[in-house]
Amino acid sequence: MLAPFESERPPAAKVHWLEPDEKWSNALGFLGKVFDQDSFNMPKVQAGLESTYQTGVVLSGYQESKVRWLHTKLTEWIGE
Repeated sequence: MLAPFESERPPAAKVHWLEPDEKWSNALGFLGKVFDQDSFNMPKVQAGLESTYQTGVVLSGYQESKVRWLHTKLTEWIGE
């Protein structure tokens, strides 16, 4: 879907605004099922975040190591 495009630009896609109770899969097909699942889970995720005593989100050790690595590299490249 994101491959380089080498031709005449096609016309813009028609805008499809979802209704409040319409599923993402109605507009996006198979990929919409991922968004449907995320939308279903989001209230529970938000409730879990609000019920903790910690400020902020704690990622897994692996994810946090990647974020720390990125910040270290950015500091090397552009300075503080």
